[in-house]
Amino acid sequence: SSYGSHFEYFGEPQSPLSGLHSYDQRRRRLDQSRVDFKGIEYIDEGEIGPVVEPDGTQNTIMFNDLHHGYGSLCSKLMPKVGDRPVNLAVFAGDIIDHARSKFDFDQFLSGALAYVGRQLKCACRYVRGNHELMGAYGSHLRDAVAPAGDHPFYAAATLGGLRAVFLDSGADGPDGAWTNMDLFDFNRFFKEETAWLDRETSGEEWKKAKKRVAYIHIPPVYGRDKTRFCGDARRVGMYRILRDRGLDLMMAGHTHNPLFAKPYEGLTSYPTAIGGAPNPRNATVTRCVYSNGSLTVDQFKTDGTVNFKETIN
Repeated sequence: SSYGSHFEYFGEPQSPLSGLHSYDQRRRRLDQSRVDFKGIEYIDEGEIGPVVEPDGTQNTIMFNDLHHGYGSLCSKLMPKVGDRPVNLAVFAGDIIDHARSKFDFDQFLSGALAYVGRQLKCACRYVRGNHELMGAYGSHLRDAVAPAGDHPFYAAATLGGLRAVFLDSGADGPDGAWTNMDLFDFNRFFKEETAWLDRETSGEEWKKAKKRVAYIHIPPVYGRDKTRFCGDARRVGMYRILRDRGLDLMMAGHTHNPLFAKPYEGLTSYPTAIGGAPNPRNATVTRCVYSNGSLTVDQFKTDGTVNFKETIN
């Protein structure tokens, strides 16, 4: 199906996740003069900061692979990014370990976004990971996180001079793998997502952007030697579109090993910043700052160690 599952939930929409947003009561559309993106959720009725600073600077932080551990990990990681205002927090998949019930969504997925959004007074965006597909309640996910009128699991945003895409990398195995029990339909899903990405990267917003960033859970490249391919052939089409259409940076998770990976043998023309997790000694928050046509990406551990700092001009 269009959401990646053979078995869809067609009942009444789930009640809004506690503390996250309610589409008819709490969800606020962003001022379209500031940012062309309908899919960033405000966290509550309280005060929220701008998605782009008045001087055009844009500061996004990324958490990934919290695996039910946001309470301890986010509280330790947030102070490491310093006093610069955070404009957007991206949760790049596997925020929960499994979706056994609505409680997992309410407590650990909604809870993570609400907690960080309120602490930092910033908008939040969720990117689906493979672990959110696991468990009896996984088919309800789109009802919990989908911004009204947008596709639940992929979208694009203009953030000042930056264009960002938020992509879904699906399950980490074929639809027919025993771990997936043939419940998934990502063959169709990836065709539709790849077609959408082709249209997005052919559009004027993408072309006129000074810098372009993609957020995804499963990266194309990983490993300490930077040569291991995290490949599902169905995702390669997206990687190649991003390579050929001028992506400047990919932000990802999944591997649990923090890394700044250089472009890989023609498959990618862009570096990939991969976050670590979920062990507190290996967990990270990764920051991407756009300013004056350049990107600066750095990554922090819970003890304040800086794993890397790179500038992309």
